[in-house]
Amino acid sequence: MIELIQPINLYAKYQITSKTQVAPIEPLLFIDESLVLTKGNISVVGGAAKSRKTYFVCAIINAMYGGNWEAIMTGSCKKIAVFDTEQFEADVKRVYDRINKMNKVQDSIDIFSLRGRECEEMYEVIDNYIMSTDTEFIVIDGIADLMKDPNSIEESTKIRNWLMNRTQERNIHILCCLHVNYDSPKLRGHLGSELERKCEHSFLLTKEGEKTAVKGKLCRRKEYKDFTFFIHDDIPVSDYQMPFKDTLKPIENFIPSYYEKESELPF
Repeated sequence: MIELIQPINLYAKYQITSKTQVAPIEPLLFIDESLVLTKGNISVVGGAAKSRKTYFVCAIINAMYGGNWEAIMTGSCKKIAVFDTEQFEADVKRVYDRINKMNKVQDSIDIFSLRGRECEEMYEVIDNYIMSTDTEFIVIDGIADLMKDPNSIEESTKIRNWLMNRTQERNIHILCCLHVNYDSPKLRGHLGSELERKCEHSFLLTKEGEKTAVKGKLCRRKEYKDFTFFIHDDIPVSDYQMPFKDTLKPIENFIPSYYEKESELPF
């Protein structure tokens, strides 16, 4: 008699049932009342060159550390890291100083300048940091620089899988900054397409003269109202729902704490 070989149940460990115990969603960032970023996910900030993507990242970090930014974004996070692959070291130090100024805390984040390194070295440095620390929120400003060809399907798939695996394994959130195409709001390259398909949230930044418009291009949850910000004293400041100067009661309800006096307000 021929003995039938029973198939191995490969799918059981992936199945979700009524008895499955899952970890609760851990919020990191809200915009208004919309939950935008959570642990275990990836997100994208897209925009043309010089659309102030890094300034927007500073605002997000301020919301997470300080509890709120401009009465728009609120959040909570204990440890944050930024990896910058594009800017000169002095400019990265300027970003570091800006974040410390906004948070009123020295050494409030870990920040790294990787410009000029080979893409393999950048990848190894970031991965080593992820696996060696308890950081909850990581920004890769210039994710495309981790690849030789952002249009490569093979490389894009590798980076996508790496981001998804590490965020789940370490229960962290990774935000990636990426350029959009010159003639459309579509994220550049095959990598951009992969990230938008898998991300929890995609921000689209558009420069409008002295202001930058922020739009939730792809939202997994409730959408929020678009808003704009401008730069004052090297700090991102929003005019969203900001009252007239003579109606500020009290001031601290509407503006961030780094404006010590009413005379310092940028309006």
